[in-house]
Amino acid sequence: MTDSLREAGVLFADVGRVTDGVGVLLLRKDGNVHYREAHCEEDELARIWMLYPRDG
Repeated sequence: MTDSLREAGVLFADVGRVTDGVGVLLLRKDGNVHYREAHCEEDELARIWMLYPRDG
């Protein structure tokens, strides 16, 4: 995917990764924050994950 974006001249940045687990873990310099519940109506990424679940 990143090669396709580069070839198309699209500017982008990797800002995280999706792994198995519960909630969202933000790794910060001043201490990590773990949001254990993400609500689709409040979080666009969580809404997309609910609509399009990953296989494996």
